[in-house]
Amino acid sequence: MAMNLSNESFYDILGVSQKASTSEIKQSFQKLVLQHHPDKQAPSLSADEEHIHQLLKAWKVLRDPESRRAYDQVIKSQQLKQGAVINEDVDLDDMDYDEETGSFSLPCRCSGVYTICETDMELGVNTASCDNCSLIIRVLYDVVEDD
Repeated sequence: MAMNLSNESFYDILGVSQKASTSEIKQSFQKLVLQHHPDKQAPSLSADEEHIHQLLKAWKVLRDPESRRAYDQVIKSQQLKQGAVINEDVDLDDMDYDEETGSFSLPCRCSGVYTICETDMELGVNTASCDNCSLIIRVLYDVVEDD
């Protein structure tokens, strides 16, 4: 899945809030595509082609609940990294693996649990928040590419 983590999120590109429903996202997408469609513009405007490409990429990710969830997790992780203090570095090998959920977990000192999913790690997420307190750990791991 292509991630757009530059200055504009896919939500920004489509002009919707992160809490928007799929229906609202679709409506905004359709409106913007009509506004920026090359047939509606002067032939020399290649910037609109790039904008259409960004709109299509954003719609492709946000229309699917699974890819949207993964994208939201990446955004959340990026926001955490920008302003959060990492409490501890933890090696992935020290965490418990749950085959059913495809996630790794580690107990927190507050009796909560840190959890990180394989799919999030494949997207580059390397932090996990406790589900009970404000502590955050950095999970140390290497991404292994399948052949």
